[in-house]
Amino acid sequence: MIAKDSEMNKDKVESIRAQAANGAQEAMQQAKDAVAAGAASAAGAAKEAFENMTSKELNDLRADVTRLGQTLADLIAKQAQSARAQMKDAFGTASENISETAALARDRAESLEADVEARIQKNPWSAVAIALGVGILIGKLS
Repeated sequence: MIAKDSEMNKDKVESIRAQAANGAQEAMQQAKDAVAAGAASAAGAAKEAFENMTSKELNDLRADVTRLGQTLADLIAKQAQSARAQMKDAFGTASENISETAALARDRAESLEADVEARIQKNPWSAVAIALGVGILIGKLS
């Protein structure tokens, strides 16, 4: 019963780790997509604008490109922060689930111990007979 709980705990932990990894990958992919879309849009606008530029327009374009670069840097920083927060939340949830499962396993082990103790007190001779049988079996194995 405890082994089954332990296996369930391992499965839960692996599932939560997989969810955290998937969340981080999705956030990073969104950041990459946003950067690619911004770069493609900026390249198209720059090409079109460059063809019909004056000196003042060129200076304005430089300022726009500088602002675009800053905007992209801010977007990437926000996406990275979001991915970090998602991973932190996932690992926090995993930690809580592990703690809860460990407490549940401990409670079940204590319950099993109390049950065995009660049966031994109720039927002490049966317990002695079982212990003798286990001792003989171990003696024959060695």
